[in-house]
Amino acid sequence: MLEGSPGKWTGVQLPGSEMAGEVEAVGAGVTRFAVGDKVISVDIRHWIDGPAPEVGTNTAPFPGRLAEYVTVPEDLLVRAPAMLDAAAASTLSVAGLTAWFALVELAKIRAGETVVVQGTGGVALFAVQFAAAHGASVIVVSSSKSKLQRVKALGATHGIDRSEHEDWDARVLEITGGRGADHVLEMGGADITRSVNAIRIGGAYLDHWPVERDRAACADHVRHVQACAARRSRRGPSTRAGGHDRSNRPSQASAGRRRGLSVLPGA
Repeated sequence: MLEGSPGKWTGVQLPGSEMAGEVEAVGAGVTRFAVGDKVISVDIRHWIDGPAPEVGTNTAPFPGRLAEYVTVPEDLLVRAPAMLDAAAASTLSVAGLTAWFALVELAKIRAGETVVVQGTGGVALFAVQFAAAHGASVIVVSSSKSKLQRVKALGATHGIDRSEHEDWDARVLEITGGRGADHVLEMGGADITRSVNAIRIGGAYLDHWPVERDRAACADHVRHVQACAARRSRRGPSTRAGGHDRSNRPSQASAGRRRGLSVLPGA
C-alpha cells in the first residue's frame, strides 16, 4: 500500500477486507439489517449473486476493516451464521467462498472422487472440509509434517510431504493407482506442471487466480496451463511416473477437449 497499490496511500486508509461484527446503527432507508444483527462483510463490492463482475470491480481503494467501527453500505454485508463466533464467521466471505466456488460450483464435486489440495492456508483448509463433507477422498500436499497430521483431523485422507516427495505428482498417481486425481486445487499457479500431471484424463485443474489481475495476465496463465497439458499428452510410451505407465494419454489436439482446465477467480 505504501508503494501505491492497491491505491494511493492517504494516511487514513485502513487495511483488511474481512470483517465480522454487530450492527450498532443503521441509516435512513436501510431495510436488510437492524441494530444488533450479527453480520460479516462480502469480498466484492455490489455483488450479491449472479455472474461474476467485470475485472477491476474490486480494485478501487476504500476504507478497510481493521477498525473498531466501520461504516459500510448494506449491500456489503450478509448475516453471520448463528452457530459461529466472530473470528470463525469472518473467514467465510473470502477463504470459505473461494473454496466453495472452486469445488462445488465449478468442479461439481461428488462422493467417491479424489481431490488434491495444495498447502494448508485458509482456502486450502476450507477445501479439505468441503471435499470431505461431499464424500471425496482428499490428498493434501504440504512441506509441514505437523500440519499434514492436523489436516487429517479435518477430513484429509492422505498427506504428501513436499519436502520428502518433490515429485509429489508421482505420489498422487501411486495413491490413486495410476489413475490420477479428479480435481487439483492450485494456489496461485506456483506448481502448474505437477498439478496437471496429477490430474486424471477428464479431470479439472482449479486455480486460485485473483480476479483483480488484468485479462492479459489471466489469458497468459490459461495458455500456460494448456501448454502443460499438451506437453504431458506428447510423452512417449517409455515415460513412467510413480511406477505407473503413463503412455496412454490423449493426443495434443484432444488435450483441451478431454481435460477440464478451469481458472478460478479467487479473492
